[in-house]
Amino acid sequence: MSLDAEKLKRICAATEPAATLEPLLKNINAAAGGREFSLTYTDKGWYRVGGIVTATGERVADDLEQWVRAQGEDDIISLAAQYADSGYLATAISGKTFFLSASSGPRALDFIQIEVEELREVTDRELFDHDNVPDTIEDIIDPMECRPVKQTPVAPPVYQFKQLLDFSAIGEELTSEYAGDPAFRRFLRDWEQSSASGELPFHKCWAVEVLPVLADVGEHKSKVRLWSPHGAAVHTYDMSGRGMGGGIVKMLASLDREAGYPMAWYFLMLTKKFLSPAMLISIREEMGWSQRDSTFLAANDRRILESWIEAPYTI
Repeated sequence: MSLDAEKLKRICAATEPAATLEPLLKNINAAAGGREFSLTYTDKGWYRVGGIVTATGERVADDLEQWVRAQGEDDIISLAAQYADSGYLATAISGKTFFLSASSGPRALDFIQIEVEELREVTDRELFDHDNVPDTIEDIIDPMECRPVKQTPVAPPVYQFKQLLDFSAIGEELTSEYAGDPAFRRFLRDWEQSSASGELPFHKCWAVEVLPVLADVGEHKSKVRLWSPHGAAVHTYDMSGRGMGGGIVKMLASLDREAGYPMAWYFLMLTKKFLSPAMLISIREEMGWSQRDSTFLAANDRRILESWIEAPYTI
């Protein structure tokens, strides 16, 4: 792999965010040694605590939390009194995370994933609010109640490299009995045995977020969260169970068409949890999924569904 974290940091820092990702993808692919990265999923609408600016926009601190702790976190009341009339504004970082991926082999987990954040820092609130005197350091850093201000850009938007993952290298650990995620292990097995695996590469359909967790006995394990570019489509369908049978089967088939591969509805169900085992049993009885001449599902897909009905899981 010709890309590394340092090279990606430089590419992201040198690329100005635009209306589309094309400039960033062009720059990454130019350095990717023949691999072609494309966008799999965008996680948008999140924010985190930013820094501090004056009322006229002059920078006081890049990191609000570090500033508060450096001022003296032991006496919050005195700190609030000292800066009560400073006019300082707390900023927020609003962001998007782009999951980019490229194939590295024939197996489901043979792909490389790059995570890049687009960050926009804006004014968010008055740092010290006379109506809400802080009791703890958290009341200053990220208060439940505050006096918001008009969101004004503090600096130009930037791309920031977050993470580079080679799933060919880490896939075994993520699916291992000891340190892996059992739900992801079963999800991947279902994918590889389903009709979906023959239509589209796994990385074109799913972005993989790896989260470290600490088990009850103090062991470090990995938890996987999956993101689909078609996840939002689930909410446009009525999956309440009304009009069971042909109507809901048409909805499931529409989900497959929108996603571009068979059994998309099943894998979205595992991540979005919009169908219960009881609903699937009712649909199976009305549509005859278990019959050999069923036209709605291939035999291998029927086996996966029967297994899920017997032992449901989600991820």
